[in-house]
Amino acid sequence: MQLLFLITLFGFLFAKCKIVAWVEIVAMSLLYGGYNGTTDLPNYIWQYENEWMIDISLQKLYSFMSICFHNFGISFELYHVTITAISLMLICYISSKLTDQIAYVLSMISVFVYIENGWQLKTMMATCVIVVALYWFYKRIYNCKKNTIKKYINIIIFLVLIIVAAQFHFLSVFFVLFLFITFIKGHFIRVIMIDVCMFVFSGMLLFKVSSYIPMVSTYESPINLSVFIVTGLWQILGYFILFYSKDDVETRGGTYEFFVKDGTLVLMLLIPFYFYTNVATRIYKIWLIFMIIYATKLYRKQLILGQRRLLFDMYILGSSIFWYYIVPLMQGRESLIIDLMNNNCFF
Repeated sequence: MQLLFLITLFGFLFAKCKIVAWVEIVAMSLLYGGYNGTTDLPNYIWQYENEWMIDISLQKLYSFMSICFHNFGISFELYHVTITAISLMLICYISSKLTDQIAYVLSMISVFVYIENGWQLKTMMATCVIVVALYWFYKRIYNCKKNTIKKYINIIIFLVLIIVAAQFHFLSVFFVLFLFITFIKGHFIRVIMIDVCMFVFSGMLLFKVSSYIPMVSTYESPINLSVFIVTGLWQILGYFILFYSKDDVETRGGTYEFFVKDGTLVLMLLIPFYFYTNVATRIYKIWLIFMIIYATKLYRKQLILGQRRLLFDMYILGSSIFWYYIVPLMQGRESLIIDLMNNNCFF
């Protein structure tokens, strides 16, 4: 298992190698798709084997997909590894439209973004659809300055993709806020002021939303204040490292740099909800894929990294160690990384 995980890190050394990228996809599919521990997965196995269909309007597509696989006589283990491989290949395909350092992107995803996807199957499938939706938004909406009929059609397509993603995981509806990106673009202080207002009314907002999405009601009770502060500062830190830390070379970001910068501000609207649940960080982890792609446009020559890219790499690696190793140990639980390594149906 340790060897599989090491293979997923080869992209740090061979960032542009396509062969390495394909080997990483296979390794990650086996590593995360082969997880058979007790974190969330028994519930997914029960749903799969009993062909359970969710009784609300959201997340039905996941239920339908799992029922279809089960009706073909496919074991849960094969189903798990198959949808993991499909999600990774789709993310890899979209990433290749934005950068030539696919192997590096996959390594960064493996280190932090995808670790919990070993047992969060709905989030995993929603992630790949959201990546497609945000890529569409960047290419067809963000870069379109005129309000034409074509732009409105593209907005409808974007909304359809968000609805599809919400049929895998309801948290995907958050990304509708990207349609208001022009209101907050370049305004960090404005976003913080909005966050303060949202924090004051977030309890009332969750109560209202729960009447339409019953699953939200499980997140109406506040959690530890220190966890909320740490999580919020952690997200803000990523923004300043990527866009405001001093670098010794010119960035090659172009319009994509502005998109990621503005999108990262949109994601800061999540911060008030960290007071109620850390599950909301799953949304930020999806956006991290686009931040990682932007990092490939920062300076790198062989193994020599520019200061800003080095800091961002350390931010992702540090996030993985903190959230998946240190925090669980502080809570008296087994490290999520160790849990992943010790429970695999293939090895």
